[in-house]
Amino acid sequence: MFELFNEPRNWKWMLPAAFAVLCVWWWNDWFMAGEPWRDLAIIPLCLGAILGLSALINISLYIYHHWSLMYSDVQAARTNTPEVRMFEAAKGMHPEAVKALLVHRRSIWRIRYVPLKDVVDWIFDEIPTVHAGFVDFVLDHSTAISVMPKRLLSDGSRQFDSDELVTDYQQYDDLIQFMQVKLMLTQAFGNQAPQWIPPWNPELVRHRFGLDGAPYAVEEEGISDAMQAVLRAQSQWKGNGLKDLGSTQQSAVSGQQSAVSGQQSAISGQQSAVSDQRSASHRADPDLTDQQLDEINNENMAYAKLLKGDSK
Repeated sequence: MFELFNEPRNWKWMLPAAFAVLCVWWWNDWFMAGEPWRDLAIIPLCLGAILGLSALINISLYIYHHWSLMYSDVQAARTNTPEVRMFEAAKGMHPEAVKALLVHRRSIWRIRYVPLKDVVDWIFDEIPTVHAGFVDFVLDHSTAISVMPKRLLSDGSRQFDSDELVTDYQQYDDLIQFMQVKLMLTQAFGNQAPQWIPPWNPELVRHRFGLDGAPYAVEEEGISDAMQAVLRAQSQWKGNGLKDLGSTQQSAVSGQQSAVSGQQSAISGQQSAVSDQRSASHRADPDLTDQQLDEINNENMAYAKLLKGDSK
């Protein structure tokens, strides 16, 4: 009962419009009647203007209410996607079953081997007709406003399917429908390509589909000890681990250089000691040759090593 008067209705603008037309006819009748009705004709004229303004306001409110209802219905239809219905049905499922479903939904691509061509191809997990190379091609030729138009593809071409079974047109239609279900794209308008729904753009979609080369982040909570050990081993070769490894190598190289310099100084000391022994032997017995002096020095060094071994 109250909605009849509160909400915009057709009679709210039709009735004032009808009375406005009668007031105009009334004004015209009085104006053409002459004196003294001509002076009184201003009354139906003002009344008709008020009723006409009321009719315009009511019809504008009626149109606004009608379009708002249509927009709310369209938005409700867009949000009522298969994903929403699936998770509404998951309220009555077992928690472990829901957990397994969520784990499976993390998979974006399937890896398929084609034995006839001896190649490995990536296909979408949710839409097996779409290949990774085709998605990459579409995103490369898309702009920040709209997706790549369908006219850039060739009719009947199967160059993106390794089995040559699915056409490029079918892959395009399946990919566009999938992104529209995910609320990434709008509907195509005429000959215009679908446009991105903010904040989606080619870079964000590429990252969402895992085609930007960014590694997946693995949370350390809830994983096994073996996986944690693998992550720790990998972290040594990433990020700060490279810097620590470089500093360790530099310190090791500097230590080796210092050791080599120490050995060189020890060798030079031995050479100087041998030269001193030779000069002393020459002074003691100038008739000895250099070969004889070398033999005497070797015997002295062997005797010194023997003494060190006895002392230990």
